[in-house]
Amino acid sequence: ALDELGRLGVPEERVTLLVAGGLGRRLRRRELEGLFEPARARSFHGRVDVHDCESGDLVQVGEADGLPLRVSPSLVDTDVVVAVTAAETVLHGGAATLLGAANAQALRAADAPSLLESAGSRGWQLAVALERALVQRVPAIGASIVLNHPRLTNAYRGYPFERGSSQALVRSPGRRVLNVLP
Repeated sequence: ALDELGRLGVPEERVTLLVAGGLGRRLRRRELEGLFEPARARSFHGRVDVHDCESGDLVQVGEADGLPLRVSPSLVDTDVVVAVTAAETVLHGGAATLLGAANAQALRAADAPSLLESAGSRGWQLAVALERALVQRVPAIGASIVLNHPRLTNAYRGYPFERGSSQALVRSPGRRVLNVLP
């Protein structure tokens, strides 16, 4: 993300990394240094903020069900928010990534009967309300990192880039199942 911002002309000195761990223990200096490879950590000239969900400096951006939605000032005092996550659950991915930079009251109210289904999840509802309120103030972009890419083996190895693997899939009995998928 930093390299892409640099390619777009954003000077690294204007970049603030907000480490938002929700209700978890705030990261210590040594743990923060581990966010980058050592050479990248030494060359980074931006700012690193560690979110405190109980700080008195949090900025209210909206409310949901009578619950105030307050976030780190770093999220509203910026030109653009770029949220980067590797988590993909109702409470730890997508819009919920921003919830990690919210106030303790909102974080404590964020629950979910299932980490995979958003229906009935107050955490997901709060996260979406927070995201909608935040983008009224500042543009936001979300990026999700896939840690384990699916790997096809045997005849399908190399799909979709190798011609032989595509032909093997066309001849496969599982082709009919694939045809009905969106």
